[in-house]
Amino acid sequence: IADVSVTGASFERDGAQVEARHARRAPITLRYRVALDERDPDVRDGPAFRPAVRPDWFTVVGWTVFAEVEGRRADPVRFEQGETPRGFRVVSDLEHRAGDASMSLVDLMDSVTAGGRRLYVLERPNGAARLRVAFQGDWRLDEAATADLLAKVANASGAFWGDPGEDFLAVATPLTAPEGRLPQMGVGLGDAFAIWTPSDTDADLAHILAHEYQHLWVPTRLGGVANGPDEPGEFWFSEGFTDFYTLRMLVKAGVWGPETFVADLNRILAAYAASPARQTPAREVASRFYSERAVQELPYQQGLLLAAAWDHSLRARTGGRADLDDAIRAVREGYRKPGPFGRPAAIPAFRRAYARLGGEGLDREIDRHVERGEPVVLPADLFGECARVVTTQRPEFDRGFDADATSRAGGRVAGVDPTGPAYAAGLRDGVRILGLEAGVLGDSRAELAYRVEIGGTSRLIRYRPEGRRTQTVQE
Repeated sequence: IADVSVTGASFERDGAQVEARHARRAPITLRYRVALDERDPDVRDGPAFRPAVRPDWFTVVGWTVFAEVEGRRADPVRFEQGETPRGFRVVSDLEHRAGDASMSLVDLMDSVTAGGRRLYVLERPNGAARLRVAFQGDWRLDEAATADLLAKVANASGAFWGDPGEDFLAVATPLTAPEGRLPQMGVGLGDAFAIWTPSDTDADLAHILAHEYQHLWVPTRLGGVANGPDEPGEFWFSEGFTDFYTLRMLVKAGVWGPETFVADLNRILAAYAASPARQTPAREVASRFYSERAVQELPYQQGLLLAAAWDHSLRARTGGRADLDDAIRAVREGYRKPGPFGRPAAIPAFRRAYARLGGEGLDREIDRHVERGEPVVLPADLFGECARVVTTQRPEFDRGFDADATSRAGGRVAGVDPTGPAYAAGLRDGVRILGLEAGVLGDSRAELAYRVEIGGTSRLIRYRPEGRRTQTVQE
């Protein structure tokens, strides 16, 4: 942020905070400029959610560029867009709220606005409303097929949640990444979401598109979760349940068949089994979430598996008369039609709805698995006669080097264990990784193959990532 000025008040600036002193009811104008970036967004620069402002294009999430007036998040606001540079196209979900007197500062913060000389926008019907998908620049993937995929998810989701036909915007922004890395980052924003991924990717975006679309409901339209420093401790619900309904909605929409569903669930189960953070209690998730990758991934895995287990338990207890869908839709209905005491938060509302339908022991389960970090174990008959959940013992997954430190070093290997499999295969600290050519992260049975650069020469290093200990894995 640059060129900060205030008219109608004196002010002091301390980093990202501005304090203005003014006469009572004085009209105040705060002006500032969002600085131009020196290069395109790069995964090595940290979170992709920061504003991307380039000479020919921009993508900005509301809470990264609009100043929040402290203590007034629920106050009404108006948004007006100024003149657009010649040759630019601009798209924003704030257009959905034009003239809406109920628009609040929260709505402004939960928005995405994009513009550029090569902004490509596709529209698809979403019931009686419209779904817009915007792409910054040129992409290798089939933009039309991607828009069609999201439209399928949107229509299936609207039918499931009982909210068909809403205007919605999705914005895809290119993200620079080292060769061989295909990061996918996203953020749900009410009636929109934004994703960042390399534009030359041909990877399947179905999971991230469906996940971010489920955030239209989870957790906000279910009652929301904690704000502030304790919020990550409740991500098992807001992110984990979102992932559960991501998989379920992709099947309902006809995007995935059973084989793809099973493959994605096995990917998640393998990562959960191999996670060094698997037994992290909620209080530590809250304090370590933003600094450790494994802790960041845990609530997604943990919440999805808990949702699957509780779905099975409710079906079993009620003889198939009720399932998790009934409980979660009851929470949605309660939020839509609040009682005399207002809207309860999502997790307490879910606990009550689950118990009313015949479920038992949820408080004890949350204490065991979330609060104390006991691993979640799925029942063998989770899917009835459709599939079996098999529990096996195998060597623990061991990359043989510190993945987080390597990422922070821009892809140069760090923390190689001299007694581990990577060292035995020839990997050393300081070697630059060009890409992963084979292997399944989390699965010690699949040989890893890293393309690396040593002394200016490209070389393939292959090894089986087996640790010295065994671990329990479900699949």
